[in-house]
Amino acid sequence: LHIGRGLYYGSYMYKETWNMGVILLFLVMATAFVGYVLP
Repeated sequence: LHIGRGLYYGSYMYKETWNMGVILLFLVMATAFVGYVLP
């Protein structure tokens, strides 16, 4: 049970960091796109 709990929280933390990475990547792409479109 304790190991299952550790795996559960570990996967949750991994998902959180993965979501942050996707958001950061999207922000970088959006910034590059806006900087490329605007004069």
